[in-house]
Amino acid sequence: MKNLINMLPRQVRIVLVLILSPIVVMRTIQAVLKLHKNDAFAGLDEQALESQILIPVLTWDAHETAKIRDAALAFMAEDRWEELAEMYRDAEQSLEKTPQGSRHYQIVLNVALHEVRGAIAGQTGAHPADMLERLEGVHLAHPENYALALFAARGHLDLGWAYRGSGCADDVSEAAWKRMMEHYERATEILDGFDAEELRSPGIAAAIHVIARQAPDNTMLKRVYEVWHALDPANVDIYQQHAFHLLPRWGGTYEEVELAARRAAATTNDMMGMGAYALFYGEALSEEPGLMEVADPALFREAVNDYLASKPDHVVVNTQLKRATEMMTSAYMDAELEALAQPWRMMARDLCRDIIQKHLHAVVHEIWNGDASDALYAVAAVFREEIEAGNTLEFSDEGMVIQPPAA
Repeated sequence: MKNLINMLPRQVRIVLVLILSPIVVMRTIQAVLKLHKNDAFAGLDEQALESQILIPVLTWDAHETAKIRDAALAFMAEDRWEELAEMYRDAEQSLEKTPQGSRHYQIVLNVALHEVRGAIAGQTGAHPADMLERLEGVHLAHPENYALALFAARGHLDLGWAYRGSGCADDVSEAAWKRMMEHYERATEILDGFDAEELRSPGIAAAIHVIARQAPDNTMLKRVYEVWHALDPANVDIYQQHAFHLLPRWGGTYEEVELAARRAAATTNDMMGMGAYALFYGEALSEEPGLMEVADPALFREAVNDYLASKPDHVVVNTQLKRATEMMTSAYMDAELEALAQPWRMMARDLCRDIIQKHLHAVVHEIWNGDASDALYAVAAVFREEIEAGNTLEFSDEGMVIQPPAA
């Protein structure tokens, strides 16, 4: 608390310390920092932006996801498990995805697990063990079917993690660890004999990656990741999951994240240039800002541009612009992080300009938490000079055009 207070002006510190309670002090500090974070948007008028930034606004098309989900639910409702398994296998082999980037096979898997997960979350009134027993029974009736084995194994992994809880390892009781490991061991038994590479199954590899996170070191984790990545190299989730589990909190190091990011970019260069480097760091930087110490901001900017050039999709472009905007407006209470963030904020501003000029054609308002005006602020923060000069920014499938004010 003392360090936080020292960041404020002396007069403000005196008032806070003498008058306000500790809770109010903290809230005041947060408010001051929030104002600092939003300096890029200060003075911008939303009504003026709407008249000077002309860009189509699209809605998230969930039709394809709903179609896959409904078909899978119908198979489950009628106990047509073998057909559900065939649907899953076909989706794995095709690696088809929705417009939002979700793999079809991941949607089918989520449906297969929805009863177990609903029970774990307390949404159905059913006991998770009863729902898991159903998946176990189907697996035992068809022990050679790898998709049905995967459904049962992932159910065990979900329930095991629920017993553990999401808190720090030191806060987990011995009993909770024991119950978790019982389910993880059962999942390992179920998957034993199914080879992800031979089956061309990224789902099997993903499940083993979850199990490997509990190993005493990350040797197995890295080995499984290589298989998982090779089976579905364009899957963003793979990079994000692996990067997160290479962080120090999981026994890894920043240097391991950097090495893995560069290696992933090298192995997928023909597919997306240096794009994988950005995918590795996209969420990891938010989870662990200290990664700014080892990551290369110039390479990150290049990687995002490469990725967007290889994947001209409205959802992806909006997601990357939102992330770059958050990076550009970031603020840290820790002095060391704040120093590390300065070159990243400068890079992020240039990256926002790159994305807007080269890749942005429309706004997907769901990406901006349902508020398309946030996207307008992001554009205006970078093109403030052009906006204040009275220019109009027009977006279309051809890109952005700056129109001068009428004479």
